[in-house]
Amino acid sequence: PIVAVPSPVPRDAAFDPDDPDAASAPLRSIRYPGEAAIWRGVAAELPETVEPSPRLLGAAAARPRPDPAVSDSIVRLFCALFDRRPDDFELTYWVARYRAGLPLVTIAEAFVGADEYLARRGSDAVEDVVAGLYLDALGRTPPPDAVAALARRVRDGETSLGSVIVSFTESPTYVARTATASPRKPPLPYPAVGSGKRILYSDSEQRVWLVSDTGELVKTHLVSGRRGVPGVGRYRVYSKSRYAWAPYDGITMEYMVRFARGEWPYGFHSIPIYPDRRPLQTKAQLGTHRSGGCVRQDWEDAEFLFRWAEIGTRVIVVP
Repeated sequence: PIVAVPSPVPRDAAFDPDDPDAASAPLRSIRYPGEAAIWRGVAAELPETVEPSPRLLGAAAARPRPDPAVSDSIVRLFCALFDRRPDDFELTYWVARYRAGLPLVTIAEAFVGADEYLARRGSDAVEDVVAGLYLDALGRTPPPDAVAALARRVRDGETSLGSVIVSFTESPTYVARTATASPRKPPLPYPAVGSGKRILYSDSEQRVWLVSDTGELVKTHLVSGRRGVPGVGRYRVYSKSRYAWAPYDGITMEYMVRFARGEWPYGFHSIPIYPDRRPLQTKAQLGTHRSGGCVRQDWEDAEFLFRWAEIGTRVIVVP
């Protein structure tokens, strides 16, 4: 008999391929383990909880082990696909990205494209990956036609290769075989709205989250906007200006990123200042409604968002 996928894998809220803003090829942004360059030049993109320098690989071993209900999902991927456990730095690195919102199914699919996997298995063809999972994760030869059936579902778009891999590695059978903890997906560090590269802005929390096309949280910070303006909904960045001026009192601001229209254009920008350089509010007051319309940010946060956002980047306003 044909054996179905060992465990169904629910759609990940961090990345919805059917969302109109979903990236067409998010795997292009994933670094594969086993590449020499992975530990170099990544300081700007690593989550803050991860040491970016190769000099600190030894220090990672001294850290307490992450929550095994979360981190063992990464351990199982390494065991099933690379036939080894991750070292301390690898585990810290990938768990941090998993916690930041990178879906486990995306990590799994990226691992299959790694040099280490190809050197071990010699092929990343769907049939070969599935056959290897039966042997490595379930410890048995696949039933007749099972490999072809799963490969057909992947090619027909019914499921993804990453979902198939995770269905094996998160199955009760493989959890028991590896003596690892039962899986628990970490909560998303931002509202589960939209997909693809996007800026989420919460009216009630007065906070923004910058999310990459792979579903990873890039940055979050407090802001000061106007209650209920602009309204809840989807917008797009339509213009950017390094400097901007209010239509009254000689007030100026920097790093304007416009995404909505109303009484006047609304956007993100730095805390405005009067002509005598006095700010209209303090950094400590961010997180509260203080603006007449636009969304104020600390200067450094405004600069980061300005450089990160592109014309056309989706902005989603949530309650």
